[in-house]
Amino acid sequence: MKQVLERRKFLINKTKPHLEIRNWSLKDGYIEKYNNNVYPRRALISGSSMGFTADWLYSNHSHIDHLCKDSVLGFKVKLDHPLQIPYMNKYFIMPLNKITRVAIKPVMTLISEELVFYKPIDRQCYLPDEMYLSLYKIYSQQNCFSECLYNVTLRKCGCVPYWMPHVKNTKICGPGKTDCMKDIHHLQSDQFKSGPCKCLPLCNSLKYEIETSHTDWNWDSLPHTYNISNECVV
Repeated sequence: MKQVLERRKFLINKTKPHLEIRNWSLKDGYIEKYNNNVYPRRALISGSSMGFTADWLYSNHSHIDHLCKDSVLGFKVKLDHPLQIPYMNKYFIMPLNKITRVAIKPVMTLISEELVFYKPIDRQCYLPDEMYLSLYKIYSQQNCFSECLYNVTLRKCGCVPYWMPHVKNTKICGPGKTDCMKDIHHLQSDQFKSGPCKCLPLCNSLKYEIETSHTDWNWDSLPHTYNISNECVV
C-alpha cells in the first residue's frame, strides 16, 4: 500500500518487507535471474495444479443478510496488478457451497516506439512520467478515477466515504450524505476521461480477463462420510 499511496499525505501502516514489490515492474515484468526472490509471486507453470488455491472460505450464518444485494451470497473477488488500488466496480463472485475455478488471462498493452513522441492527447494514453496524481505515487487510469471521484465527492458533498484514501482532517461522510454520494458514484468512467480529470490509460498497461466455472461442494456431508468410513475399518 505505501508503495502506491503518496506517503507524505497519509498515515500508513508499515508494509511487511516480504510483501513489498521487488524485482518486478509493470513495463518489464519479472527480472529473470531473480525467479525465487520476487513479489508479486509468480507461477512458473500454467494450470490449476500450480495456481493459487484458497481453501475453506466460509461465512457465519450471522453475517448473511438476504436483504443485501438481492440475496446474492458469496465472496467478491477483484483482480488488479500491484500498482493500483483496487476499486470494486468490476469483480466476480465466489458463491457459497461451491468449488470455484478461475482461469486468468493477462492482457498486456505496450506502446510502439513510433508513438512515444506523439502528444498524449493524440495517442490517447500517458507514459509513466507524463501524468502525476496528488494522492498516489504511481499513475494508472484506475488510480486517476479514484482521485477524481475523491475530488468531486469532496467538492459536492463536503466529505468523502470512509473507504477512500483521504488526507488528515478530511471529513468522513455519514448516513445523511448517502444520496449525495450515490449521485456522484453513478458517473460513468467516460466522464472522467475528459474535463479536468483527463484520466487516460497508461500506454503500457496490464489487465486481466477471467473465466469461472463452479461445481457443488457438499461439505456438510463430510462428517457423515468419515463416520461411515471409520465403522467400516472397525
